[in-house]
Amino acid sequence: GNASAPSYIFEGNTDTGFFHPAVDAIGFSTAGSERMRIDSSGRLGIGTTSPASLLSVQGDGLQIRLDGTANTSRGILLRNTGTAEGQIQTDGNMHFIQEDANRYMRFSTANTEAMRIDSSQNVLIGTDSGDAFNANSALRLQKNNHNYLQIKTPTNKQGGVLIGDTGDDFVGGFIYSNSVDQLWIYS
Repeated sequence: GNASAPSYIFEGNTDTGFFHPAVDAIGFSTAGSERMRIDSSGRLGIGTTSPASLLSVQGDGLQIRLDGTANTSRGILLRNTGTAEGQIQTDGNMHFIQEDANRYMRFSTANTEAMRIDSSQNVLIGTDSGDAFNANSALRLQKNNHNYLQIKTPTNKQGGVLIGDTGDDFVGGFIYSNSVDQLWIYS
């Protein structure tokens, strides 16, 4: 058989069923088109006849949807062969979770690391590690050229950096006021 006339069909539906498209492979078709294939390596392809990994999904407007039946969280669990795991889940809010101690979360663009959240919950942008001088910094920006932190303030609004401690949210900092075009430094 083939996709348009599968070998095993459902009664009265001659173009829907499963067939043998290649050696040690199974194809599944609906409405005369192959929709899914399990190849000789056990890889499952949905929308492709050549799955490149254990599960390959291909198509326009692609989405994988996970729906819960109750108001509970749902997600994808990614587990290494040991106990290391990461999760992407939602309970109405989006969560990216790295559960293994001494691990980090990395965000990349153009296959180059752009940002990292390390195991101490430090945010590193443009670098993959802190150094002794910045050991107490929660945010570190680093590039191989000039470095700036830009705060762009809308018309008639203020922007700045506020510094606080456990007893007081604001003990100092600097604030720029767009309406009077002034920068104030507080301590």
